[in-house]
Amino acid sequence: GPKPMEGTEDHPVILEQVTKQEFNDFLVWVYKINWAPPPYEEHVLVNTLKLAQRWQIEGATSFSIHHLKELNLSPSRRLELSRMYSLYDWVEPALRTIVVERLSSLSEEDVKRIGFHVYTVIARAKEMMEYERKL
Repeated sequence: GPKPMEGTEDHPVILEQVTKQEFNDFLVWVYKINWAPPPYEEHVLVNTLKLAQRWQIEGATSFSIHHLKELNLSPSRRLELSRMYSLYDWVEPALRTIVVERLSSLSEEDVKRIGFHVYTVIARAKEMMEYERKL
């Protein structure tokens, strides 16, 4: 017989590798974003960016990046997002801020976001800068 219609309660459309929360946040952008003034919640912007990049929706990508820049995100979070979503112009300012701060000021969460490899590179760079200052 005929295939059942997708998009019904009995036969929903399945979006691979997309959580319900990610899709709901994306729908906020699609249907409601013009009704609410900024600032927007970080998770809404990040999930919208994730799906916009996956589905190549330039308007949603630009919107998300623009409004994420306006949020007071930590340098480690900016670095994490830059790696996840290829936001290359976010890397240098985030690294610059992290390098001038004391490494002890970074939380475990910051180190997880940065990644251990990048953390060790920063630590070595700071050590070399200290060594050069002492010469």
